[in-house]
Amino acid sequence: MDFIYEDKAIEELKNQDIIFFDPDNGIEVPSMKNSEKYKFVTYRLLVKFWNLGKSLIIYQHEGRDKRKTDEKIEILYDLIERRANIITVKKGNVTYICVIQGGEHYIIKDELVYFRKNKEYEIANWHGTGDIL
Repeated sequence: MDFIYEDKAIEELKNQDIIFFDPDNGIEVPSMKNSEKYKFVTYRLLVKFWNLGKSLIIYQHEGRDKRKTDEKIEILYDLIERRANIITVKKGNVTYICVIQGGEHYIIKDELVYFRKNKEYEIANWHGTGDIL
């Protein structure tokens, strides 16, 4: 796989604290075909940004099995060595997975307060990892 676009993204976003990923389908799945790779974000890229000290917000489209999103979060959480607060923001068939570095609490908290006022979103700490609600 050619990682030139990933490397360019990392270089361009190196001064940002929070990185938003909006792939068509969300985090990669084992069954994705080579021709579908562009529709997903890889764990590899998410871990790279995390290791650079970035907080992550990931768009995840949910399929029929809602447990799949939870499984993807569990995999990511293990890959980043369980060093994050994770908040999920849900609306309909979409979950925004907020993987928060320690110093970014205040920024994401402000955004979550805005979402909560609209009451269209369901906001939750993922498995007790988040401590900002």
